[in-house]
Amino acid sequence: LSWDHTLVLTWNIKTYSSRKTGEVPNAKYEENVVFMICMTVHWKDDPKPLKQICLVDDETAPDSCLITVVCRNQTNLLKAFALCRKCLALDIHIGFNDSQYDWLLIVEKAKKLGILEWMFNHMSLKPMSLEKLLAVSGMKVHNLLSASTWQEGILTSTIPCEQMEIGKYPGAYIFPPVKGLENRRPVTGLDFTSLYPSLIMTYNLLSDKIILSRERAESLKESEHGNQAEMKGLYLKVLEEKEELEKKIGLAEASSENVTDALKSEYSLVSFIDVSLAGGVTSTGQRNIKLIANLVRSKRFSVKYGNTDSLYLVCPEKYFQKYDEAYDNGNGISKEEYWCIMVNISIEVIERLHDEVNDFLRNDNGLSYFKMAYEEVLFPVVFTGKKKYYGILYRREPNFNNKLFIRGVEIIVKNVLKEIINYILQIDFNGIVKTAVWKSNKNKKSVQCFISRMQNRHTCKEADTKWCIKKSLTPEPYLYQIPEPGEHFEYIIVENDSSQS
Repeated sequence: LSWDHTLVLTWNIKTYSSRKTGEVPNAKYEENVVFMICMTVHWKDDPKPLKQICLVDDETAPDSCLITVVCRNQTNLLKAFALCRKCLALDIHIGFNDSQYDWLLIVEKAKKLGILEWMFNHMSLKPMSLEKLLAVSGMKVHNLLSASTWQEGILTSTIPCEQMEIGKYPGAYIFPPVKGLENRRPVTGLDFTSLYPSLIMTYNLLSDKIILSRERAESLKESEHGNQAEMKGLYLKVLEEKEELEKKIGLAEASSENVTDALKSEYSLVSFIDVSLAGGVTSTGQRNIKLIANLVRSKRFSVKYGNTDSLYLVCPEKYFQKYDEAYDNGNGISKEEYWCIMVNISIEVIERLHDEVNDFLRNDNGLSYFKMAYEEVLFPVVFTGKKKYYGILYRREPNFNNKLFIRGVEIIVKNVLKEIINYILQIDFNGIVKTAVWKSNKNKKSVQCFISRMQNRHTCKEADTKWCIKKSLTPEPYLYQIPEPGEHFEYIIVENDSSQS
C-alpha cells in the first residue's frame, strides 16, 4: 500500500451571505459568495498530506502549514480552484456532501460570473463549448443509479464494461405514412409520455429483475410469486423520484417561482448491456402502440402515420358533417372560419380520446405510469416518408400565419452552387500561387519535386531537339523556359498530347 501512488484531493468550501436570512447560502443571490476553498493533497492510504492549500478572497494571517493564495475576489477564487485541480492531476477527488451542495453552488456561481466554460476547459482533459457544457450539466441517470445503490448499501464500479453483449433485438414500430398532402381534415398527434421510462416503470423491466430462463419463470409462478408490486427494482425507484421532481418543478413554475437549470435538466443517459432486456423494452413498446392503434381504429379514427411513441390521427367524419354543410364548398362560411372550426373540433375530440386511451391502458396493465397525451394539430400537412413531414402546427388556438413546422425534411436552397462558382471565379489565383505555393526560401518538398520534374522533362526535351538537328529534322519549338529557383513566373503552359489520350 505504501507504493500505491494514487493522488487524492479532499476539499471544502466556505460561503457567506450578507442577506442575513439564516438560510444556507445558494447561487441564486449575488450577496451569497464563496470566500474560501480549502484543499489537502495526499497519497492514498497515507494520512500525511503532501500539500495543504487555502484559497481566500481577502488578506488573512499567514499559516506556515498552508499555502495561502489571496485571490482578491470570488471570480479569481474560482479560477484558482480550477487551476489547482488542473496542475495537481488528481486521481480521486473527495468532499463531504460536495455533490449535494459544493459542486452545485460552484457551477451555478461560475455560470452567473461567465467563467463556467473557462473553468471546465481548465479542469477537463477535453475542452467543450458552453453550449455543449450546459446541455450535459444535469445529473445523468448512471450517476443517480450509483447514488441510489450507495443508499441501498451496494457498491458499484464506474469503470465502463468492455465486454458488451452483441446481438439484435426488435426496434420501435413505425406505421407507414399515408404520403401526400392532407388539406381536407386536421391531423392530430397523440403521444406517449416518456415512453421507455414509462414502460420500465409499468412492467418493471430492469436488469436486477429480469428472468432469462423459462424454468426460472415457471418456478416463480409455482411459488405464487405474483409479480409483487412492492418488489421494485433500483432504476424504477430513480424514475419515480424523477417523476416527483418534475411535478414539483411544474408547480413551482406555475406559481412563477425561479427554477434553476440544474433542476430542469433531464436524465438523459441509461444503457442496458443485456440484449434481452433492451429487446423486452422495445417489444413492449411495439405491443402497446399497436394496441392503441387498434383501439382508435375501432372508434373510427384513421391513422395517418405513427412512429416510436406517437400516433397521428384524423377524427371520424361524423364530427365535421355539420360544418361541411355550413361551408358548402365555399358557398357558405369562409374557408378560414371552416378550417378554424375543424382544428378546434380536432383538439376537443382528441383530448376526450386521450382520457379514454389512458383508462384503457390502466385497465390493461393495472398501473397509471403509462399514459398518452395530446401533442399537436397539423393542418394542412404533407407526409413525405418515415419521420419526414411538414405543415402548420397548432397547440391550442388556430393561427394559419404560423411558421411552417418541418420534421426530418431536408431544405434545398436555390442558387447556392451558382453563388459558390461566381465567388471562385473572382479569386485571384495568380496571387494564391505567388503567396501560398511558391516560396523559394523554404525547402518545400512539393515545390522542389515540381522543379526537379520540370528540369528532367526539359533535359529530355533538349536531348530530343539536338537529336533532331543532328538528323536534319525540324525540332519541336520550346513552349516555355524553365524558371530558375527563386524566379517568379506568370503561368505554365502544359502540352496536351492528344495521341496519348
